[in-house]
Amino acid sequence: MNKIFPKACEYKEKAGKFNIGAKLKINIKDTALADAADYFARLVSLLYGVECAKVSRCADIDIESAELPKESYELSVTEKKVTVRAADKNGAIYALGSLAQLINDDLPVDAAEIKDKPYTEMRGVHFYLPGREKIESFKRIIDTMAFLKMNTVILEIGGGMQYDKHPEINTAWERFCHQLTEEFPGPGKYRALQGSDVYWKDSVHTELADGSYLKKSEVRELLDYCELRGMEVIPEIPALSHAYYLCVAHPEIAEREDDPFPDTYCPSNEKSYELYFDVAEEVIEVFKPKTVSIGHDEIRVLGWCDKCKDKTGHELVGGEILRLHDFYKKKGIRIAMWGESAQTFI
Repeated sequence: MNKIFPKACEYKEKAGKFNIGAKLKINIKDTALADAADYFARLVSLLYGVECAKVSRCADIDIESAELPKESYELSVTEKKVTVRAADKNGAIYALGSLAQLINDDLPVDAAEIKDKPYTEMRGVHFYLPGREKIESFKRIIDTMAFLKMNTVILEIGGGMQYDKHPEINTAWERFCHQLTEEFPGPGKYRALQGSDVYWKDSVHTELADGSYLKKSEVRELLDYCELRGMEVIPEIPALSHAYYLCVAHPEIAEREDDPFPDTYCPSNEKSYELYFDVAEEVIEVFKPKTVSIGHDEIRVLGWCDKCKDKTGHELVGGEILRLHDFYKKKGIRIAMWGESAQTFI
């Protein structure tokens, strides 16, 4: 047996094989699990050229709900039938992903009994918002994540989504990315920018939305697809650091106003929060998230401007995080951030 399953999985190989033909009939006994069947149909079509049809009886595969722990499933494969018992949609998706792993190249499926449950609650990947030409490729990646039994996408937004209240952010983001990829002198382009100042600047993330931005409707389509595959999407709205998308459009909020490519906003400037909260409101409207990532990695310049120079790094970063926490808490949204330390340059 060369199939790979997590340690939490109980796997029992049995005698015999279930033979898959060119078509499969799937009986979904609980409509809440229908998305899992659609996922499986796409998966086996791509991998094996097998078609799937939904039926109400006499099916090759039965999918039903069961009283099991969250995201858990039980999969039974015999010579005559496949039965999936799942706690929820995600459990059904994972069960059918395991079924796909059992399919051999010539299409018979090894008979087996599988009981599986998550080994950790959150399993995911951080991505940039994709460019328009890569949306379909992004969907294929989400399919792969479902196949690997992941359930979380952290999606960095930055200047890559249309902002109705502040369209200048999108315009400035496109200009910034073009400058760095096409015009900035020196080898490495964006890396040349990072090393061009008195401190090593934040990485620039010009790949985000391919240096442009998506319409809100396009972003919503991506979110709907992620939801179909059982993914919770956590939007990352970078704050304090990685704030090129805010600061190049509004240099008056930058910690260093004389910086032509500012990466950090001033945490003591009220205008920083006004702009950030405007952006966050629009992202929240589109994503309707339970959690938002505020970024906060690579904080490399603090205590530089007149408003900040007499404050400690603890005061600046801690006070700024509390402002953001209070904003999101009032909306019933948790916040997440990257676990890095801040360096203060005075």
